[in-house]
Amino acid sequence: MGFAISLGILVGFATGTANAAPAVADGSDIRVSIVTMGPGDAGWEKFGHIALRIQDPQGVLPQYPEARDVMFNWGIFDFEQKNFYLNFLQGRMIYMTAAEDGPRSLQSYRESGRAVYEQVLHLTGAQKIELERRCLVATAEENKNYRYDYYRDNCSTRVRDILDDTLRGQIKQQTESKPSGVTLRWHTRRLLTDDLPLYVALQAELGHPVDQPISQWQEMFLPAKLRERLRELMVTQPDGSKAPLLESEQVVSAGDKPPEALAPPRSVPYALLSGILLGGAFVGLTVLIVRKKRFARTGLIVLGLGWLLLVGIGGAISAWAWIGTDHFVAKYNENLLQVTPLALILAFLLPKASGGGKRAAFIASAIIAGLSVLGLSLKVTPFFFQVNGDMIALCLPVHLALCWSLWRLSKLPPHIKAIKEPPAERKKSRKRARLSRSSRSPRAAAE
Repeated sequence: MGFAISLGILVGFATGTANAAPAVADGSDIRVSIVTMGPGDAGWEKFGHIALRIQDPQGVLPQYPEARDVMFNWGIFDFEQKNFYLNFLQGRMIYMTAAEDGPRSLQSYRESGRAVYEQVLHLTGAQKIELERRCLVATAEENKNYRYDYYRDNCSTRVRDILDDTLRGQIKQQTESKPSGVTLRWHTRRLLTDDLPLYVALQAELGHPVDQPISQWQEMFLPAKLRERLRELMVTQPDGSKAPLLESEQVVSAGDKPPEALAPPRSVPYALLSGILLGGAFVGLTVLIVRKKRFARTGLIVLGLGWLLLVGIGGAISAWAWIGTDHFVAKYNENLLQVTPLALILAFLLPKASGGGKRAAFIASAIIAGLSVLGLSLKVTPFFFQVNGDMIALCLPVHLALCWSLWRLSKLPPHIKAIKEPPAERKKSRKRARLSRSSRSPRAAAE
């Protein structure tokens, strides 16, 4: 859920100077808390971060008895890792669990300007000892690496699960059957409101899986939602009574970042306006071409190629993410009807849309526009429920306008060039014209 820099156990823990306190066998002197960090500036920090902090007077790490305040962090990744970028693209990211110096970790997040919250848990001594043991097992060399998933297995779900295992499933029992009322896409769009490029990219690439309703248990993939649930949970005590899981809560640092958006943006009107303006540009350039304005030909090619390459490459990435990667959230993506790889074919044909190329370009554009209309029409069925109204609003007007433009240009008389020919083609045309004139008889020339 976020990149965290491991502060180094040797450096962070070797500075302790105080002697360990006398041993308390029942674990009552152990303090366990959940530390939640708000969103940061980088893309991987937009969803927040979370860690588990254990303060044990006897020392948390056996190899470092002076390490009495440790932050267990499941959000470590390394850009220098072998095949890091390939693994990222294929959905096979490897993250690490690390034991860090607690105070130094808190200080690093405060200095970054992120909000920091700490919640002390009300656990029995035995539960604290068990939780500490589980954390040590998780950071062991043979266990520290794990296959990361942004929605199903991340820093937040790891903290949730290790705490739930210690509490014998009480967290899952209280949250798994309760609907959250939202979806993974709803939260994704909400948290990326202030990052337009990342918002558009993920809105285009995410498919059906992120539009399924999720439970409160699943919603705790977000650190902020885990923090909220901790305030509500009641756990069974040794005497059979119920008590709040949360003992106390404090704001360590308010931070200087903007607060999280409470809901996704209303993006459809803005997307529709953008689509109409871009589509209108295609129509306007076509009208100018019909009126023999030379600059309009170049404008249509440049604008058309820019749009078609964007759509075509985006569609190719979406298709590859669905078929060729482990990104389960990219499956069954309806946006392939709007952002289609077929646009690359039209991008190839567009500069040749002169003479015989007019018809081929028009047919390709008609197919692309038809797919876009189909994507909108299928929304009346219960099987096409993807929340992609903004993608349809952006793409459909542009596809229809480009289709009309190429249809109109295909109707021009043969002697009017719809799209300016490349220099090599123009030379060939002039040469053919000269040969044709020289081959005429004198009588035919006189006529």
